[in-house]
Amino acid sequence: MGPWAGLFLAVQLLVQEPAPPSPVRGTLLEWDGSSASGELSLRLRDYHVHCFWFDARTRFERDSQPASAAQLKNGDALEIIAEAGPPSARRYARLVRVLAVSPQAAPPVYRPSYRPYRGLADDLFPRGTLTWAGVVSELSEERLVLRTRADPAKKILLRTDTRYLQDGCLVALPALRVNTRIFVRAGENLEGEIEAYQVIWGEILKPLH
Repeated sequence: MGPWAGLFLAVQLLVQEPAPPSPVRGTLLEWDGSSASGELSLRLRDYHVHCFWFDARTRFERDSQPASAAQLKNGDALEIIAEAGPPSARRYARLVRVLAVSPQAAPPVYRPSYRPYRGLADDLFPRGTLTWAGVVSELSEERLVLRTRADPAKKILLRTDTRYLQDGCLVALPALRVNTRIFVRAGENLEGEIEAYQVIWGEILKPLH
């Protein structure tokens, strides 16, 4: 790695992603919880992912009519009015409105998700057209098993060049633990198996307790 590349990496690792101003518009990656309380993971047009929490006081709207969290679907275009909060923290959603736009108008899923760190090669040659969010149920040096809302045992192989990001910082595989909620960008190899190119976890994707 040359001196300029090292300087670029150091600067990127120090960047703190600011919380987006309200209202926030983006695409729903997933939601967890119940109609009474839970959290939403929203991908913005700049490809960053932010989380918001809600409770029974949060108002949900669809087609200008009252709705509930149970009616949300992954891929919905949302507008969220949230209370102010510190950078990289989950913010309270006071209003969640489903926008009447086509999900196809949202950013393509193969672009990088939230992270202060961005590698030069990743920007020029983004890899992986598949994304999942869920909880790690099994983990080894060769693979992980992800528990998602649609699949209780999604098997994903780990490559020697898989990139791991915790709280936006580059880390090694041993930092990842079972029962951690993660976001995975992956693709299929020549044998049709799923391989992870990027695994992200930390405060920005931390579930409610």
